Amino acid sequence: MFFDDVKTAWEAGKVRVHLAAVGYGVHVTLRATGWTRLKAALLCEKERQELAKLAKMDAYVDVESLPDLVENWTPEQLTAVRKLVVLWGIPKEYPGDAVSPQRRLLEWEGGRSFSEMEGRSPPPAFGGRE
Repeated sequence: MFFDDVKTAWEAGKVRVHLAAVGYGVHVTLRATGWTRLKAALLCEKERQELAKLAKMDAYVDVESLPDLVENWTPEQLTAVRKLVVLWGIPKEYPGDAVSPQRRLLEWEGGRSFSEMEGRSPPPAFGGRE
């Protein structure tokens, strides 16, 4: 009944979708303010799961399509990987010898920040492992 209103508010950044931790079920918690909070509280579980599905798709990054160097990522890819860092953190292990996109992004940004403090330009290959 209120799904479209809550979805519109979520797309505008006024509703946060919280997922249960791995192993603790599939319950979805919605955080909002004002009337949207009441509308979110009245959503059925199916509608909550649909919002969770949208939130997961929004945070998904096609890792195979990312260029090796972070400098070559599009602004959309940078934003998507930043969302991954916030939502999922940084994985300790990644399949094979690959480095996760989250770790590559943080290493690149850290190298850029350090280089800016030193007054130098960042190394061109920073962001990928040799």
